[in-house]
Amino acid sequence: MTSQLAVRGDPELAADTALREQFEAFLYEHRSALNDSLNGLTEEQARRSLVTSKTTVQGPRPGS
Repeated sequence: MTSQLAVRGDPELAADTALREQFEAFLYEHRSALNDSLNGLTEEQARRSLVTSKTTVQGPRPGS
């Protein structure tokens, strides 16, 4: 993260820094939620498709 001293004189940089910090907090929360929902699943369960799409939480299924 950029220090507050570096952004004090530049409002645009301060706004960018604040947005980045908010975005990183959002990513952290959602990654944590995803990890929590995947805990306890086997590799097969994580790869199993529950819809007709060829995409799983780990990306495209092998051989697709």
